[in-house]
Amino acid sequence: MTVCAGSCENAVVTITVVLIGTSSAGKTSIAEAIRAVSPVPWQISGSDTFLSLAPDTMFAVPGADAASEGFTWVTATVDGVACWDTVLGAQGLGFARAVHQYWAASAAEGFNQVIDHVLFSSVMAADLTTRLAPHRPLYVGVRCPLDVIDERERQRGDRIIGQGRGIASHVHSYVPYDLEVDTSRLTSLEAAHSVLAAVDAAGLTA
Repeated sequence: MTVCAGSCENAVVTITVVLIGTSSAGKTSIAEAIRAVSPVPWQISGSDTFLSLAPDTMFAVPGADAASEGFTWVTATVDGVACWDTVLGAQGLGFARAVHQYWAASAAEGFNQVIDHVLFSSVMAADLTTRLAPHRPLYVGVRCPLDVIDERERQRGDRIIGQGRGIASHVHSYVPYDLEVDTSRLTSLEAAHSVLAAVDAAGLTA
């Protein structure tokens, strides 16, 4: 199967892999392993790539009385454990749409991509899938147990503890996956090989 941006005649052929999961699920490590072992050149970018560009005003402090128009952390409970879920305001959703458009434009310009993404709502997911649809992306769910996510957040030291747990309650609800991997059972390299095998099986070759 040939993947074409628009008409196949004189079209740019690209591969787009979208890794979806919570923060600290292991998406970035898988993306880097794919780049390391694949003969295909890959562009890697993710939610954090662009969130680092956003001003501080886009983010409400966890527990703040007032919500942000960007990203707000709200209290939640998952499996009896207190945690934080993430809610997008109008600016946050606009920011996500801009990022999705960048990925679609990159595919149209001929860049093979591994995208490391977190989906916060069905509206956000619908925008992503609509923009990437012409490029026939491969969607991969990156999972691991909640206690593993909690421990990884504590070890990293640069995450809001409980954020991954809160997102995990719904992040996998929005997009049907072509493949799922569990990073508590597979190393990053093993998961990367599984993704590349799925790319080959789908005929997504550049």
